[in-house]
Amino acid sequence: ESFQSLYLKSHYPLEFMTAVINNFGGFYRTWVYFNEARRWGATIHLPCVNRSEYKTAITDMDIFIGFIHLQNLEQQVAGMIIDERNERGTYKNMEDFLQRVPIGLEQVIILIRISAFRFTGKSKKELLWDAHLILGSQKKKDPMRELFPVQKRKFKLPELEQTALENTYDELEILGFSVTIP
Repeated sequence: ESFQSLYLKSHYPLEFMTAVINNFGGFYRTWVYFNEARRWGATIHLPCVNRSEYKTAITDMDIFIGFIHLQNLEQQVAGMIIDERNERGTYKNMEDFLQRVPIGLEQVIILIRISAFRFTGKSKKELLWDAHLILGSQKKKDPMRELFPVQKRKFKLPELEQTALENTYDELEILGFSVTIP
């Protein structure tokens, strides 16, 4: 087993690191293996609702952190995200995601804070506002609104600043290690 591991690590280092990460094995903590993969030339990507799988996945030199590494994200939610995406295609925006995947606000906040909706081009703070507006309006089901649909108002938010340090704190809290600032 030692010789096989040595062979795989020397000839297929990124694939080997990804396998060790998914196995939660090895002598060191998970973040050490991500940093080792980065040293071998890999680009580490935070989880994305359109690209990530339940476990960490590798494509060429890109490693996408799996949903399994997100603290407090329910396994059932991760499964629904992947199943819905595989069945009906990628998500267009967060509203499309929330219509297709029935999850609560707490789970959406975890995904927003870890930048899983970065493909939308919106900041985390804008996405948090959107999530509260969309999910908040779903709680107040009014039968008259279903009979007579009301056009949704679009709000213009002021420019909300987001720093790399804030992103790093979110990553440390949710993943246990930082990807933005290695």
